[in-house]
Amino acid sequence: MTAIYYLSLLNALICVGLAIFVFSRNPKLLVNRSFALGMVALAFEEFGHYKILAFQEPHEALFWFKLLILGHIGGGPIWLLFSLIFARSNSREILLKWRISLILVTIVSTVFMVVLATGALFREVFFTSDQILGFPLNNWDYSFYIFRLIVLVMILINLENTFRASFGPKRWQIKYFFLGLGALFAFWIYLISQHLLFSFVDTKVFIINSAVLLILLGLITFTLVWRRILDVDVFVSRYVVYNSLTIFLVGGYLILVGFVAKVIYNLGENWFVFLGTFFFFLAVLALAAVLLSDKLRLKVKTFINRHFYANQYDYRIKWLELTEALSSKLSYEEVTGPLLDFLVRTIAVNRATLWLHDLGAREYRVVKALDISLERIRTIRISDESTLVRTLAEQDQPWVVRPISDREEVLFKEALDLITQTGASVIVPLCATGQLVGLVTLGPKITDDPFYPEDLDFLKVIAKQAASVLLNARLSQELVIAKESEAFHTVSTFFIHDLKNFVAMLSLVIQNAEVHSGNPDFRKDAFQTITETVRKMQQLIKRLTNLSKGIELRLEQGDINTTVRDTVKKFDGSLKTPIELVLREVPRISYDPLQMEMVLANLLLNAEEASQGKGRISIQTYPAQGGMKLEVDDQGTGISKEFMGHALFKPFKTTKSSGAGIGLFQCKQIVEAHGGRIEVTSQVGKGSTFTVVLPVDRA
Repeated sequence: MTAIYYLSLLNALICVGLAIFVFSRNPKLLVNRSFALGMVALAFEEFGHYKILAFQEPHEALFWFKLLILGHIGGGPIWLLFSLIFARSNSREILLKWRISLILVTIVSTVFMVVLATGALFREVFFTSDQILGFPLNNWDYSFYIFRLIVLVMILINLENTFRASFGPKRWQIKYFFLGLGALFAFWIYLISQHLLFSFVDTKVFIINSAVLLILLGLITFTLVWRRILDVDVFVSRYVVYNSLTIFLVGGYLILVGFVAKVIYNLGENWFVFLGTFFFFLAVLALAAVLLSDKLRLKVKTFINRHFYANQYDYRIKWLELTEALSSKLSYEEVTGPLLDFLVRTIAVNRATLWLHDLGAREYRVVKALDISLERIRTIRISDESTLVRTLAEQDQPWVVRPISDREEVLFKEALDLITQTGASVIVPLCATGQLVGLVTLGPKITDDPFYPEDLDFLKVIAKQAASVLLNARLSQELVIAKESEAFHTVSTFFIHDLKNFVAMLSLVIQNAEVHSGNPDFRKDAFQTITETVRKMQQLIKRLTNLSKGIELRLEQGDINTTVRDTVKKFDGSLKTPIELVLREVPRISYDPLQMEMVLANLLLNAEEASQGKGRISIQTYPAQGGMKLEVDDQGTGISKEFMGHALFKPFKTTKSSGAGIGLFQCKQIVEAHGGRIEVTSQVGKGSTFTVVLPVDRA
């Protein structure tokens, strides 16, 4: 016996020590118990290696080899269980989903134990006078190693899924453990492939196996003792499982192809050249067809979602996808396409339609369809008073189109045209704040599967979000229309307000004409006033034509006092309240005389209405820092602090019973367009002072 044989014995002792250490830490944990049992099975294998390498009698070597195989058989379901629950935050859910696979692996392992006990497994041993050479394989042996190969692949896939789902500190904690355990299972897969290839288990690989295992046990021991990795939890994403299962299926397919190729090879060299090449072409073609099959891919995903996860849909991911698709959409037209595309892609159907409520027509009309001609179904009308609409709004649940009650029989007959024309399998109501905004019809699934309760729950959640987005889109459109109407109302109010000012000026002329019509000076002034009013009306019409450009100023350098005098002169004799002018020397400024005349006219008319012929109206100008000030002061009724704080200078807000609430708002816009500001001080019962501050040059 050479010293190298003791590696196997040392490994067996280490495995027993690790089993005791892990089990003693927390024997109640299933992950600890499964790891400990796995280590015990591994100890059986290594002790068997030790006894065989130590060279026993052939019948004794066969006994110890069968003990080794017993460790293989018992370790399969144990390590599979461990791979499913290790570092999994949702281990109970995973076990529930994998219970059938675990039971099958356990049953098959039990069958092989029985076969091993009957002597059908590994019946022969090759040896020389001083050495055990190995063990030839029979049909039962082949079956066992193929089964063991499949179990090891399943274990590696689960471990890979757990590791790929980890990140940050958790991945750092489990990295070396996965490296050790994963490398061990991968090495066993390699050894099994050699056994199957040569139909023989060579004892030389036992030494290599023990040397490799000693290194890997060092990694496992380090992480178990130092990192305490059995306390780490990782959640495995379903998308990781999709990829791993695809690799597993492709690998299984290639193994099957290899067996068929082996059969063809056994037919003889002449047949192998023809059939081998032909079969290889067919195999590649079939594999490409399978991988490109949407139906098969969707069936695999559905199987994984339904049997390996508590929820068929990853709500977080799907919610983010839907939010991303709809968040920036503001109109019906922008929402309908992405919404229908999302439903078709997620539920895996080919046919879908979207119907929205037409408030004016009091019915639901189709606005979007996939794989259906819009022209064919555009004639279908769904009244908002129909039994179908009322029922969908009341229940707020997706309706699977199959009559299973008397009420659904009535619904089915009423919606028969809709169902037959759209090929609907499910009708989904889009309800928000108690309103049925619309409905979606979905055709049958691509996979031909029924709509499961999980599908209907998911559709209800998505329908709520979609209905809210659609309702917001409709309200946005209504708001735009309301804004347009408000804008038109604002423009017309501005127009009417200016016309009222012009009418007021002309009315004053007519009233004074009855008394002064014979006075030549009056006639001259009246003619000049009428001419000026016509000019201003023409200017008003021109500004309305260019309204979209905003307030248009025609700036010129001038003395504001000139505009004040001209404006007051036009009111000469027409106001009941006397006007007091105090015009000081002010700097020349850049301003629009016509617009500022409108500001002063508005302030004068407001002062006149507030004064009602009592007291006086004072107009003053004086220089200010960087410009000048124009002040209009009256001794009228005044303005309350509340109105000044919340409503003054806002459109359609007024204290006058017959006012439109436009004058001061318009004054503020004009002054601010000049780069200035308008200020007010007032006391109720004592009067108001409006101050216009204008810069020398507009900023």
